[in-house]
Amino acid sequence: MSTSDTEPLTQPRKQPAGPSPYQIVADQEKYRVPDAAFGPCQHGASGTLCSTSGKVGRNGRSAAIGATLCWLTCPQLNNIVARFERNGLMPALAARFTTDSALVAAHVSSHGAYESLAMRSLDETQRNFFKSHFIEPEDVSKRKFGNAAVGHEADLKCMHALVAQTICGASNPLGNLCLHYILHLKSELDAMVNAEVEAAEPDVSAPACASTVDTTTPTTVAASPNLKACGVVDRPDGMLQYLDRVGLAYVMTPPMASSDDETKSGGGVASAECCAAAAWIIVTCEGHAPRTRKKHRKN
Repeated sequence: MSTSDTEPLTQPRKQPAGPSPYQIVADQEKYRVPDAAFGPCQHGASGTLCSTSGKVGRNGRSAAIGATLCWLTCPQLNNIVARFERNGLMPALAARFTTDSALVAAHVSSHGAYESLAMRSLDETQRNFFKSHFIEPEDVSKRKFGNAAVGHEADLKCMHALVAQTICGASNPLGNLCLHYILHLKSELDAMVNAEVEAAEPDVSAPACASTVDTTTPTTVAASPNLKACGVVDRPDGMLQYLDRVGLAYVMTPPMASSDDETKSGGGVASAECCAAAAWIIVTCEGHAPRTRKKHRKN
């Protein structure tokens, strides 16, 4: 019998030597516990800053400092942003980056705002780690940019991360654009709903009829076949057409809260309005509130 015949068919899995540097610097008692909440909405907060939720932490069930610090936690905004992405938003934006140098420059500039947010939010040990591993690593090929932790300053990965970055106070032009566009879609759909109601009114001498549905945070309404068919929410170029109309200068800042109460409670961005608008858009087009998965994490 040869030596190979006595060897096990499968080799034992190699055990890790110990916790990674990403885990060592993290406070294990704060695993996936938000450090701060931003953007108050009906769900508590639209975004959170969480320093202990990197990829190592996700897989190893332990806290790890990651390059992604800002998380979008409003289920309504998560839902509609996911819908935009499913319908080709990110490839459309990537294509736009090949011709729009001003938009690219604005996006690249926002990385500095994100890094400043990290530097003032993390403790000294974590700041030094974040700087040496993500901002100024010895191996420059491992440099990471922005809240989505992309490998090249003009790369795009996730609209959720860019919207979260804006809500958490490190304004990103694409995150701003997405929030502005959600409010714009709400207004556009409101006008279409009102037009349908008025067109169906038999008494033309009667006063103009306003929308008969709740335009704040509805749960059910008769879906409009015309609205559903027009696909106004699902056009990947819709957001870019909106950008062309309003201009880059307009979306360089996020939509600001109109309520003094919201501003005083820590919300500069109009997160409560965007949350309600996101729900209204889906209800108007689909006839029911979006189904949101039960999340077992806050980031």
